[in-house]
Amino acid sequence: ITKPEAVPEITNNEDFDTKCVKKGGICVIGLLNGYKVVASINIQLKAFTLGTPESEAKLKENIEVLEKTSARYSNREFSFMWIDAVCHSELLIALDLQVEMVPTLITYNPSKKT
Repeated sequence: ITKPEAVPEITNNEDFDTKCVKKGGICVIGLLNGYKVVASINIQLKAFTLGTPESEAKLKENIEVLEKTSARYSNREFSFMWIDAVCHSELLIALDLQVEMVPTLITYNPSKKT
């Protein structure tokens, strides 16, 4: 097993295209709770991080699992990444998942068109 590399967070469509679609192969995506809350204040959206030690430890643990798995399968055509699925809830809706199902893992093959 090789040394774990950092697994990138996908925060927008450009990140997803660069780190998944354009790389080819199969994308392994961790849908995690990044423990951010989006609140509407005076019609402006502002993101706040819930910095509790427990939530930060859980996120770190989930990312470490992804990194170890990525290292284990580094000789195959997999690209590993993670998305804050709670912050990007539109993804959960598109995948017909509930927030209670997070953390979870999905795969995406950009070469398969539906």
